[in-house]
Amino acid sequence: MIEWQTITDEVTARFGVDPIRVTFNPRFRSLAGRAHATKRHVEIGAWMLYAPDEDQRQTLLHEIAHVLTGPTKAAHGREWKSWMRRLGVEPERTYSDSLAAYSPSASRTAAPVRVYFICTGQEHSTTPIIPCEIRRRRKPRNDYSHPAYTCKLHGARFVRATMSAY
Repeated sequence: MIEWQTITDEVTARFGVDPIRVTFNPRFRSLAGRAHATKRHVEIGAWMLYAPDEDQRQTLLHEIAHVLTGPTKAAHGREWKSWMRRLGVEPERTYSDSLAAYSPSASRTAAPVRVYFICTGQEHSTTPIIPCEIRRRRKPRNDYSHPAYTCKLHGARFVRATMSAY
């Protein structure tokens, strides 16, 4: 785990700017960090403590760059990008898909994986794929190839389809 306040103090000393306070907010569910430029304050999601050190460091420097840019400048504009480079970080979005896995809301906010299913009652070699409606026999398991699902039109079960079928 990185030393959050130590890194912040080193940055403020290096650039001769007023101190910046760092606190952790346990209420952040998907937000990695937030900067309050006028208060010279950075809030970090408490869940970030479980993220890899490099992601922690980049998030902290990202938020520090917002404070150093000031409240009147564009959030990710030229001046912010300049500060990011001066801090030794590429000016880019720091909240990556890999970082999202550490968020407490990862299961809620993760993009759904699109899976396609084809009714086995169709002759797919001679006819185009007809969208079939699903009839559910019991509680769904989010897997339409499960026997709980049958086609209303053909009475057959569904199987996973490859994207090339569409």
